[in-house]
Amino acid sequence: MARVFLILFLSGPWALGQETPSEDPRELLVLANRILAMEGLVGPYGHVSLRVGDEASFHIADHRSPDQVVLDHITEVNLDITPEEAQARGLYREVFIHASIYRELPEVKAVVHTHAPNAVALGSLKVPDNKIPPTTNPGANLGNFIPIYPIVGLIGSPEKGLEVARALEGQNGVLLRGHGTVTVGNRLEQAVLRAIYLEFEARSQMSARAAGELNPYQPDESDLFKRTVAIEHAWHFYVDRLKSLGQAP
Repeated sequence: MARVFLILFLSGPWALGQETPSEDPRELLVLANRILAMEGLVGPYGHVSLRVGDEASFHIADHRSPDQVVLDHITEVNLDITPEEAQARGLYREVFIHASIYRELPEVKAVVHTHAPNAVALGSLKVPDNKIPPTTNPGANLGNFIPIYPIVGLIGSPEKGLEVARALEGQNGVLLRGHGTVTVGNRLEQAVLRAIYLEFEARSQMSARAAGELNPYQPDESDLFKRTVAIEHAWHFYVDRLKSLGQAP
């Protein structure tokens, strides 16, 4: 009997890295906005999106603070969105971060853009090849290195969005110099957790750099974590915390 339960556990919705079915994926997107706000990764600005199945479109909130997002604020956007259409529809000016990444990287199902303060500081460092190696288990979820997109300014066009998409260089996140972060995932919870882990890494690494010489992870060490498969427990921790603070929608 115990063996049967174990098989069901490993193959059911509780298995690591598998998504629990939801009637409306937009509800998950509302939770993601609220969690990012709760963690201090976004304030009046910052956004998160979710690809609509395998289609050439994605869901994202209209232009408002993430902590205020409710289901009615979620809208569908095509990957070929233009600056003129984005302005007319009242979308985030940097919606092209999302559209360009989905167009360039079909395996990506979710995108998060934050203005996390420690990550902004980490992205301001001058480092060889604009690549920062991780120094923590959470940080290794971002990949073998964390690239820095060095161009200052907003990502307000498809062309700029494409530059950010290519700056990922096969990793799970990128630092935008003086600006913030972008993380990606093959599901929404994964992309959100990676945004949280990137801020943890930034806070830890900035402290370590102030104290002395870094001992960064080597590629074979970061390989242990970069797939970010342990999702359910961590995600529900943040959902439960959101509810306990009375901030859940």
